[in-house]
Amino acid sequence: MSGGGEGGGRHMSRDWSRPEVEATVADYLDMLQLELLGKPYNKTAHRRELVRLLQNRSGGAIEFKHENISAVLTEMGLPSIDGYKPRRNYQQLLRDVLEERLPRVLPTIDRVAARVPSNPVGSVQRPDDVVVSAPRMTVGEPLVREPARELFEGKISYPERDALNRRLGRLGEAFVVWYERERLKAAERPDLATRVLWTSEERGDGYGYDVESFEPTGSPIFIEVKTTNLTIRQPFLITRNELRVSKEKEQDYRLHRVFQFSREPRLFVLRGNIEERCRLDPKIYEARFGS
Repeated sequence: MSGGGEGGGRHMSRDWSRPEVEATVADYLDMLQLELLGKPYNKTAHRRELVRLLQNRSGGAIEFKHENISAVLTEMGLPSIDGYKPRRNYQQLLRDVLEERLPRVLPTIDRVAARVPSNPVGSVQRPDDVVVSAPRMTVGEPLVREPARELFEGKISYPERDALNRRLGRLGEAFVVWYERERLKAAERPDLATRVLWTSEERGDGYGYDVESFEPTGSPIFIEVKTTNLTIRQPFLITRNELRVSKEKEQDYRLHRVFQFSREPRLFVLRGNIEERCRLDPKIYEARFGS
């Protein structure tokens, strides 16, 4: 990527210097660590301190740069700060500095990603509080084509971390079963709530979904659950079978993406054919011998 436009209502022809970029990246990574650990911080206060430190950069310019950092992290398959929507038009120096500084943050990401919550339901006040809107798939938003393990030797990519963490996945599925039952009870359909089935637990894997539930009308729905402790835009792995079933059961298929699970569980729902709702990047290949 090239370009050093700073946004925020006006543009400056002067690219950001290395000291400016280093200060902005350091500030962003400090905030990211606090967010991942569930500790409070104030974005406005951080931005004001950077305005004071950098002097020739406006608050809008700094916010735009923070959004550039979100874009780079998203491309790497790493979590970014909620509220800083990824903006792709970043200067190469920003990416260079971020790659230099990331190793000190990766242990925190790894620790948070691997955490298994003891009682996720206990942190929920009302089931309705759990659901948020799905992220919009921005035109031109890049595929996650550079997972962290390709940039930092010995580090696992976080979509794979989620997939390998079987206990976290099972807890996420149990959480969705609980949510579905509570949702149906709230819709005055306790009869349907008792029929919600944890398919992967009671019948086994391979169905292309994890939970069988219902709309309040009685129509069946089939739910695949993907769980992460990381942020809302964190990518996830999906199998060929899950894609196939999402097409075959398009009208009735749901994907429940559970995120920040160990801290403050939230989920969003993708309906229908997953290929139409996500930008897919093939990463797993089937190796065969012979022709």
